[in-house]
Amino acid sequence: MQMHQLDKRIRKMLETLEELSVIRSVPIQNIQMAPRNSGEWENFNYGGFWGDVENEWVNFRFKAAVPENFRGQVRLNVLTGHASDWEAANPQILAWVDGQIVQAFDSKHHDLVLSETPEHGREYNILLEGYVPKPSGFQSPARMLVRLMDINTETEALFYDIRVPWRSACLCPEGNRDRERTFEILSEALNLLDLRNPQSEAFNASVLLARDFLRREYYEKRRSLTAPAVADCIGHTHIDCAWLWDLYQSRHKAARSFSTMLTLMERYPEFKFMSSQPLLYKFVKEDQPELYERIKAAVKRGQWQPEGGMWVEADCNISSGESLVRQFLHGQEFFRKEFGQPSRVLWLPDVFGYSAALPQILKKSGIDYFMTSKLSWSEFNLSPYDTFLWKGI
Repeated sequence: MQMHQLDKRIRKMLETLEELSVIRSVPIQNIQMAPRNSGEWENFNYGGFWGDVENEWVNFRFKAAVPENFRGQVRLNVLTGHASDWEAANPQILAWVDGQIVQAFDSKHHDLVLSETPEHGREYNILLEGYVPKPSGFQSPARMLVRLMDINTETEALFYDIRVPWRSACLCPEGNRDRERTFEILSEALNLLDLRNPQSEAFNASVLLARDFLRREYYEKRRSLTAPAVADCIGHTHIDCAWLWDLYQSRHKAARSFSTMLTLMERYPEFKFMSSQPLLYKFVKEDQPELYERIKAAVKRGQWQPEGGMWVEADCNISSGESLVRQFLHGQEFFRKEFGQPSRVLWLPDVFGYSAALPQILKKSGIDYFMTSKLSWSEFNLSPYDTFLWKGI
């Protein structure tokens, strides 16, 4: 079979596997809605519209009971109709389950795992704190589509086992041997699937067979190559403290992002996360002290790295030297006092321009490294280096 045909086959089978990952889904119908802090609850129809007022806060509450016919992982799925929008223009939702903050729903996060195995009849009390920024370019009001989903986790795992190498191979040019061999192996794995009766014992057994084949023939063999390309990855979320939304929304965004990361850490102990800006930590400490204590525990066990140096990721063009010094003074003091460790990295991925006084200030603040992505953004004045030693005035 020619490579473009294998590619098309893999694409189509990925769509099928993604669909078959959901055994069944049940819409949540008993939703109530109220403007934030109003206490004026009214019934809300599944799929209804909300957020047609700029900077609108709306709360939703409902009970979600696990149906008797569920047999896989139980998830809450929340969609707003804007999943493909830019994050800053997307509705933002903070989810509480049985009185505890769990995670956010936004353009990148649609599912919340309630339990690995179904407790039939178990009822969850859900509160969703919703916000719509509606900046320039936001076209239509949000919707609220909430479902309980019964997930076949092995089928979903096979979906990702295939999608990750397929997407990586697609980055290689046509005719590349690694690309072709990857397509061939993925196609051989798909040949093992028994799709005659999805969700049957035969289907589930074939999924396990395909996963085992990929483990042996792709992942283990790729790992044993003499010169593998290795990347160490760490999670990070970049939060603008006050740009397309106000400062209060930044407080809420910090709680949403940080709770999502903590939930991921609990599910995946190998997952590590780094976040900058002591100001955001201060917001969470003041607004959600229980969440803040979970962050401190994650720092102690090495999963969470507070880093960055400055109090906020500050402008470095118009700020005076005194202002920059105070950024480090307060930033380093906070991290040292709260987490027992000052920063060693100045983390400024999204700042446009850097003062020539920074190297001296960094060294005197105990910071050895500087990271940005903006040096590559200029259309006319590209930096000749990605990695370099920076000599100050």
